[in-house]
Amino acid sequence: MNPIVYHCASGQAFFTGVTLVLLATLLSLRESSLARRGMVFSLVIGGLAMAVSSTPLPWWFYGVAMLVTLFWLATLFTQRWRKAAAEAMVGSGCWGCCWKCRII
Repeated sequence: MNPIVYHCASGQAFFTGVTLVLLATLLSLRESSLARRGMVFSLVIGGLAMAVSSTPLPWWFYGVAMLVTLFWLATLFTQRWRKAAAEAMVGSGCWGCCWKCRII
């Protein structure tokens, strides 16, 4: 079996996607242009990986995660709330991984 297909079908792509989105969150705290490019790349690839994984999480979790992500994206243009939004993104990503692993 193709390793990429297996990675997506097994549900491991969700964890890869969360890791890439968290990397994008940490890169958003940097000011260099290379960090910005890496942030956009890892955010897009991570979002696609999470969407392809089709992880069965509750709908309300997807809503909360989308609101936190939109808040984080809105704060990329200001310095005031950027760190708080990054912390909220890390928290929601860790919460999603714990929920998927049935820790919570």
